[in-house]
Amino acid sequence: MRLLLAPMALIAVVVPLNAACSAEDAALAEVGIVRGAPILLIGGEPEPPVVYRENLPWAHLDLGVQHYASIARAGVRLFVVGCGLALTHSPEQRDRSRAQYLVPAIDKVLNAAGPDGRIILLLTTTLRRNSAPEWAEANPGEMMVWPPAMQPGDRVSVSSLKWRELACDGLRDLVRWVNESPYADRIVGYFMCGAGGEWLDYWDYSPAATASFRRWLSRRYQTDPALREAWHDPSATRETAELPKWESLFEGDRGLFHDPARSRRVIDFMQWYHEEPAEVAAEFAAVLKQADQRRRLVGLWNGYYFFPGWSSPERGIFRRRQGAFDLLLDDPNIDFFVAPYSYGERYPGGVFVPQFLNDSMALHGKLAIVEEDSRTALAARAEAAYDPERSERPYVTIGDSFGCSRDIDESIAVMKRNFAGCFTKPGTGLWWYCLGNMGGWYDHPRLLDTVARLREVAERNSPGDRRAAQIAVIVSNRSLWYQKFNTLQQDLIARQTIAGLARIGAPYDVYLDTDLEQRDFPFGRYRLFVLLNTFHLSDDQRRVIADRVQRRGRTVLSVYATGFAGDRGLSVEGVREVTGMNIEVAEVTLAKGAEVVVTDFRHPTTGALPRPTRFGTRSEIGPVLWCDDPAASVLGDLVATDDSGGVFTLAKRGGLAIKRMEEWTSVWAAVPGLPPGLLRGIADLAGVHIYDDDGDVVFASERLLAVHTLHGGPRTIRLPRARRVTDALTGEVVSARAREFRVDLPARRTGLWELR
Repeated sequence: MRLLLAPMALIAVVVPLNAACSAEDAALAEVGIVRGAPILLIGGEPEPPVVYRENLPWAHLDLGVQHYASIARAGVRLFVVGCGLALTHSPEQRDRSRAQYLVPAIDKVLNAAGPDGRIILLLTTTLRRNSAPEWAEANPGEMMVWPPAMQPGDRVSVSSLKWRELACDGLRDLVRWVNESPYADRIVGYFMCGAGGEWLDYWDYSPAATASFRRWLSRRYQTDPALREAWHDPSATRETAELPKWESLFEGDRGLFHDPARSRRVIDFMQWYHEEPAEVAAEFAAVLKQADQRRRLVGLWNGYYFFPGWSSPERGIFRRRQGAFDLLLDDPNIDFFVAPYSYGERYPGGVFVPQFLNDSMALHGKLAIVEEDSRTALAARAEAAYDPERSERPYVTIGDSFGCSRDIDESIAVMKRNFAGCFTKPGTGLWWYCLGNMGGWYDHPRLLDTVARLREVAERNSPGDRRAAQIAVIVSNRSLWYQKFNTLQQDLIARQTIAGLARIGAPYDVYLDTDLEQRDFPFGRYRLFVLLNTFHLSDDQRRVIADRVQRRGRTVLSVYATGFAGDRGLSVEGVREVTGMNIEVAEVTLAKGAEVVVTDFRHPTTGALPRPTRFGTRSEIGPVLWCDDPAASVLGDLVATDDSGGVFTLAKRGGLAIKRMEEWTSVWAAVPGLPPGLLRGIADLAGVHIYDDDGDVVFASERLLAVHTLHGGPRTIRLPRARRVTDALTGEVVSARAREFRVDLPARRTGLWELR
């Protein structure tokens, strides 16, 4: 059930969409809507989406209980408990296993949490060889096969129909057990872990995968002649189609791109590969909701987008089988999604970027929960006690173990930064997660006090807060289907966000390109649209951009080959259409990347930049595009030194250009990597409110504002209108009522304020 809470709901008036359900069937937990943003309701009452999770083995559960109790005393009321489904066991065996392991765990957690404590069960749906060796041995065709060596994988294929049937039976059996247990009114949600864990599986060339691909083709094409025409293959049939050769995924028709007119087989494969786990997740969610009579929440890890590429491209963004996330956004059986925040630059002084598309989730009425697994100053101590050899590992001696704080002050600064990154986005919450075998990362009086105070801030300001972002960043999952494996995506997505957008000095929202087609997309909220990697645009999306985005004096920033791919082919005319500029193309791929050198510092967008300024990518890029439009102002040259395709030095080509249209302004960059100062200049030109121009990480909503510093010193913080500003944790009045205020912030610290 989805509840709509009218503005009066802030005074506990709840208007259910379906008021006919009896008290016996009433939901224990559900999602409501306030001011257009999803909120969490427990027993019909708003509950701040603040959760806690430990990662302790069963042997150390008693130690974990102490941590649960400390967190509960700090005001947290929602806790995660892991639960295996024992899919290959009989119902009787499952009940015995639950009595032995799960019941003691739930008892201990609930006793520690107190009478207000509630549990979300994390359900492991994946079958692995080490946990179900007999089943894996008996069903070799259902297990994954990993390219390029085509070696047997360690788990079941997400394509396996046998596994899906087992998992659905196991989910129904668990719901039955929960409803019959003495904890029925204390368990408020199910969280599905599947397809390798976070629904991020590797590539799979198993017999099960081939069979699934053929089923997908049969649904898509209906007849063999239709398939043959699309694939340009007179011998193709839906019953005999094979997965494309692994090597073909590394080959583009025009530079990085697969041409729909020539390589539909590969594009179909990419689409199927991403859609299938969404189909499986939707099936499991439907089973849970139906078996549970929709009384509890259902969620899963999904919607990942912003993360660093640590290795080869096939293990980067393309490995994340979530390129059809839009299929889950409107699923009525899914209430919330979870993802960690990006592992890039987590350190104190670094940035906070959720890995998932939480703004898209809020638009579709789904809760977004950030897994906040930051390493506090206690994390190293706890891990060293569990594993004494840890202190000699490189990530300790020369690194920081994903941003591990050095002391309690840094730990608090990171907690405040990440909290602000969540709660300035209505519809987003967090769960603090001790990702370590001894837990206790918050077991310090000052850290626990910070947990308590932050939860109070969340309770005071949600539900009812509103977004303040005036920048909409549009990203594309479907564009990934039209590209060969490449590393440019990391620069376009992760690096452009972490090293550029995150330090503009103003908040921004991120949406999928498919969201632009939503009837209630808030076009009027935004002054600047950034088309980040929207290489593929459908005809409908092009019309929406022309009719709804390129209007009302807005500015639109496009990066590289925006609109280059359509449903029928590749064309530079598509880039010209979206940018409104004459863009030229050379069928050359530069193996060593390309850069833009800013050449005009007289323009308002570039006037504040240091001289010289250059940006770009060292990743392979091609084809090469540049602006050759006499009506556009060229602010920078595209440059490269590369002998790929017979090119030695590329220079004097328009690489950064701006063009004023009658109703909008177009900005185009030939390469990613735009620095914060340039992005800030573009945002300022668009009329976006800039809170802070010191390169800090800024988060803002109607009621909350935060600044996280890398360097220390005085700051002047500008507000959109006069507000009363108080320190969110201490209540100290910082500014009685003014349009700006000054503060002196140390390096690697967070200022967090409430606005009234």
